[in-house]
Order: sequence, then C-alpha cells, then structure tokens
Amino acid sequence: MKKILTTSLTLLIVCVVFAQGFQPIDNYMKNNGNSGSEISTMNSRNVSGTELKSLAYDLHPTLFFSNGALTQRYKETKQPETIQSDAASLGSVARTNASLLRDVKLLKVSLNQPGELGSTFNANLFKVLPNVKYILVETSFNCSEAQLNKMIPEAAGKEIVWVYNVSSDQ
Repeated sequence: MKKILTTSLTLLIVCVVFAQGFQPIDNYMKNNGNSGSEISTMNSRNVSGTELKSLAYDLHPTLFFSNGALTQRYKETKQPETIQSDAASLGSVARTNASLLRDVKLLKVSLNQPGELGSTFNANLFKVLPNVKYILVETSFNCSEAQLNKMIPEAAGKEIVWVYNVSSDQ
C-alpha cells in the first residue's frame, strides 16, 4: 500500500509539473527541488531545481546562436550542455549536427520583442536535442504564460520543463 501511494504521489507530481506548460523559473526552482532533491519522470530522466539553476546561471559548455547562425562556443573541448539562442536562430539550431547537441540539457531562448511570441518551437528542434530537459525563455517585455504556452508544439514531449523569466535589463 505504501509503495502504491508513493508511486501515485510521484506520478501526480510529475503530471502537475509537466502538464502545466510554462511557469516562472523562480517558482519552478522553489517548488521542485532547489534543495537538491530530484523528481524522476516516467522515462527515468531526473529533473531538479538545483540542476536547472546551475545550467541557467553557472558556466557550462555552451553554444551561442544569434541572427540565424552559430556565433560562439564556450569551452570548445567539451560537449555543449546548454544552448543560448535568439528566436530567429532556432531554425539554425534545428539544422545543427545532432552529434554536437547530444548532451544539451538546457535551451535558453531570448525573445526581444512581442512579435516573436507568435513563433513556435519547431518539432525538428527536439529531434536534434534528444536529451534536452529544460527550455528557458527570457523576455525583455511582459507576457503571459498563455502566450508562451502557444509556442509549445505537441511533438515536444511531456518530459521537458518549460520555464520563463521576464527581465527588463536584457
């Protein structure tokens, strides 16, 4: 009985976390293991607020895309763990050699104007990012979770954590 209850509670937590779409990054980290605990998804991928915080704010091997092209690579000797891209460059990310992107866990996308909310994440993007766990959208303008949720394609998969941050100093 205890095992069934624990399993049911874990599935409930996973469904709540992954079925909601975008949420503020601070809320996610506060509510989902910023202390180091992890949540196992149905396909055994662990996600935690601590991991997301590290990937989003610490230095990791990173690919930088801007204006439709790969512009820079941080720590070239290691496989990239994060990608930073503007909205216009997501197509370029999707056309990048998949072997280069196999260890990417975080895709950070900057939206600089409200018109970029109309675009969606191309389903091909997730084919070249098989291990992505987190999508972080940073905006320099106010927007709603409902507007951001329209950007999520059905083909993205339920195991991705979608978070956002509104910043006035991007």
